[in-house]
Amino acid sequence: MTFSPALTRRGFVLGAAALYAARPAHAQAPLVLRAEKADLPLGQATLSTPAFNTLSAGPLIEIEQGKPFALKIENRLDFEFHFRPQGLRGKAVEGAIEAIKPGETRDITITPPDAGSFVYRAGSEGGLNITQTILLAGPLIVRAEQPRIADSEIILALNAFTVPGADETSGALRIVTVNGSPGLEATARPGERIRLRVVNLAQEGLGALRVPKEAQIVALDGQPCEPFPPFDGALVVGPLGRADLLIDAPNASGTKLELVDHFDPAHVLVSIAIAGDKMGDRFLAKQLPDNRGLPKEMPFQRAERFTWKPLEAPPDMSVKRGASVIVTFENNTTPHALLLEGHSARLLDAMDDGWKPWWNDSILLPPDETQRFAFVPDAPGRFALDLIPLEGNGAPTRAIIDVA
Repeated sequence: MTFSPALTRRGFVLGAAALYAARPAHAQAPLVLRAEKADLPLGQATLSTPAFNTLSAGPLIEIEQGKPFALKIENRLDFEFHFRPQGLRGKAVEGAIEAIKPGETRDITITPPDAGSFVYRAGSEGGLNITQTILLAGPLIVRAEQPRIADSEIILALNAFTVPGADETSGALRIVTVNGSPGLEATARPGERIRLRVVNLAQEGLGALRVPKEAQIVALDGQPCEPFPPFDGALVVGPLGRADLLIDAPNASGTKLELVDHFDPAHVLVSIAIAGDKMGDRFLAKQLPDNRGLPKEMPFQRAERFTWKPLEAPPDMSVKRGASVIVTFENNTTPHALLLEGHSARLLDAMDDGWKPWWNDSILLPPDETQRFAFVPDAPGRFALDLIPLEGNGAPTRAIIDVA
């Protein structure tokens, strides 16, 4: 990735109209993803980096649950990569075991077992090369017949990355985009209930929004959960993490609902203009149905247990299909995140006597804390568990979960 010339944060915000004009487009099978070098306008500057279809956010892929979806990937770059869908359980992708080499075109079929919000990305077998793949990611939405929980839907594909400052004395500049642009504008009727699908494309950064305190999270990392409000109005998702939430538009026409960057409140990421007639009476479900493909219970008496610490070699994780697995991560360094491939996990309480009422495959690891999570592997094969230092504070490390 190269950046020339450098730009100030103010220049970035004021140059919004010229930045990342392309938005994710609805996919039509067979969708073609071209991984190639792109020169993307950044205000008066240019960001030169690999991207899918020369877009700053990869094209939106929409698939029906359980139905095969054809995808063609062209690698026009000078390095090989793997196509990895974050959050899809089991071996949902055919044709993606081997790396896609430079100059190669690969046919891939995705058959998603679950409905929900997911991410596709480029990665490497030895771990993520984040410098090369910072924009090689996009939203993947799997749809199914479900109770209606909202009047409308907005997909927010967030990304956050840093570029060099104006000179050697300037600090790095943090850039945050939504659907490849600095901000997104939308409209809604008074009282309209909106489902926000928040998808974090950042592979080493957090996606963070300030949302109304009355908002309700109804799914995390693609899996439904009992509705609950974001803590103190802050929605924070880890690298490649996702969250679906419901927000109600104000009842007064002519107003605006603005969602800002949690770390930079002056940056409005989403501006929703409220106009038209107030919504009338209608029935909307309060939550999504549970995913019956996930285990109701996870017996821990005979669980296979592993411990991992930063700066230490990853554990050898050979496990049996159908057996509970508990991973303890003792983080005695800077903030990290774990990306679990092919499975959804429960965050455990301190004494292993219960778990949080939601599922995760992107797990945040605060400094000086110990996190435990559990999952039940239900498909044989090799799955990655990536340890990622947040905000570029070190190189990623990969453990392999070998399920027999």
